Amino acid sequence: MTTRISRINSVPEVAHTQLLVQDDSQLGSDPSAPSAPLCQDQHYIPENRSETALINVKLRNVWEELMKGLGSTGVPKKKAAVLMVSWDESIDDMDTSPEVEALGRLFEEKFQYTVIKRKLTKTRPANQINKYLSSFVAKYDDESTLLIVYYAGMPIS
Repeated sequence: MTTRISRINSVPEVAHTQLLVQDDSQLGSDPSAPSAPLCQDQHYIPENRSETALINVKLRNVWEELMKGLGSTGVPKKKAAVLMVSWDESIDDMDTSPEVEALGRLFEEKFQYTVIKRKLTKTRPANQINKYLSSFVAKYDDESTLLIVYYAGMPIS
């Protein structure tokens, strides 16, 4: 049995969309015949994890189909580099080190991104951040690399 999700309303300006789950046994000879709603201005609660996973896969497929050709800047990114800037622990009033470390691990381990961490000190922090940014861009910028800059801390004056 093949299951399919259909989009009822194809007008992008409409805020809500009714998605339907159909399987071949419900379709008969008319593939456009609707079946039980998956979501329609209400929350659908799956009965178990496998049903949830199946619905997630189906919704992801619908999303990818609807988003084809939208939002692209033209060149897919093959790599990503992350510059993470925070204050040195001795002057970090916000205690951002645990957050920076956890996020850095996530970027490295889950997404396989290159992560560069830099610390700011009291001595001319604006110059330091300019140096960090320019060297980061000079080293990692190319047509197929996504660059992410993350700053943890208070505004630099």
